[in-house]
Amino acid sequence: MCGIGCITVTSIAVCTHHARSWTDFQITSHLLFVIAIMLSVCRQFYELVFMTSTVIFFSVWYHKNREECGVISCIDSFCAKVFYVYALVQMSRSPSSVIFCVDASFALVTGMCFIATHLNNDPGLYAWIHPLGLHVCPGIWTLFVVATHEPIILNGSLRAITNRPANLSNHKSTCGREKGGMCE
Repeated sequence: MCGIGCITVTSIAVCTHHARSWTDFQITSHLLFVIAIMLSVCRQFYELVFMTSTVIFFSVWYHKNREECGVISCIDSFCAKVFYVYALVQMSRSPSSVIFCVDASFALVTGMCFIATHLNNDPGLYAWIHPLGLHVCPGIWTLFVVATHEPIILNGSLRAITNRPANLSNHKSTCGREKGGMCE
């Protein structure tokens, strides 16, 4: 247990100094998050880009090193929990009851898999339930949030800056053509 109270499952980790292969399921199960990041960029869902990227960076680092207890495991644990809480807040802001039920299903599966893999020290259970329940399911959930929700934190600030049309009265474009030219 680290200083912020995260519990690692070192008893299940393989006790070697060899990193996992990039093709190991604990690593490849993060792929849906990468797709969610790309979709988030396209939708200008910048808070999700930042949070998902942070979570994936530390999660892959943690799993690449075979779940070694230490600073990275604590940061990974903290980031994952913040991300889960963010998803719950998004769920509370669901635009319809159907979307709420889908969000609630993802939350329930993710929460149950977290509890199952942290209360049971069975390596076989962890090897499959953890990546499915805490990587694949939340990856699909993140894709669903990107597709059906709106940003909470950066709901207007960055969008207003990046999408704000220039004041076109008495405006000349940067290439010297007046209003109505090809550069506008």
